[in-house]
Amino acid sequence: MNVFEKYVNMIRKKAHGVSQKYKVPYDEMESQGFLIYCECLKRYDVSKANFGTFLYIQLDRLADFAKTYKRQQGVLIQDYYASANETSDYESKIPAQEINPTFQELLEEAKSNLSHGAYNLLLWIVSREWERKNKRTPTVSMAVKYFNVSKEIIESLWKEIGVFWNGAGIAFYA
Repeated sequence: MNVFEKYVNMIRKKAHGVSQKYKVPYDEMESQGFLIYCECLKRYDVSKANFGTFLYIQLDRLADFAKTYKRQQGVLIQDYYASANETSDYESKIPAQEINPTFQELLEEAKSNLSHGAYNLLLWIVSREWERKNKRTPTVSMAVKYFNVSKEIIESLWKEIGVFWNGAGIAFYA
C-alpha cells in the first residue's frame, strides 16, 4: 500500500465515522474529506508535523461540516414546507423548527468544541471588554495585554476560534 492509499483510507474511515454519527450522507463527507486533503497539500509545513498527523487533525473539521450540512438541510426542508403551505388550501400549517441557534446556544456549542483558552478569548471578544474609544474590533495585541500571555498563544487560540466560527458560527448569522 502506497502513502496516498493510506491517506485515502484515513479520509474514508473518518468520513464514514462522521457520516454515521451525524446521519449525513457518506458521499458528502467523503467529498469534503478530499477537499480538506487538497487544502492540506497547500498548507502543509514540513517543519511542524508529519503530513499524516496534520491531515488527521484537519479531518476533525468534518464534524463541523456535518453539523452545518444538517442545519442547511433543515432550512431547505423548512423552506419546502413553507412554500407548500403557501400554495395549499390546508388550514393547518406545519410548525417550523427553530434552525438558527440563539446566542446562548452558540456559546454552549463553543464551550463544548473549543479549548478552555479559546473559549475564554471568545467570551472576551463577544463581551466587548476590549472596547475603547475609537476601537471597532479587537486585536491580538489587545488580547495579549488583557490575558498577559504571549502573542503566539493568542494567535493559536484566535485561529481555533476562526475554525469554530467558520463551521458552527455561520449558522448564527444564517
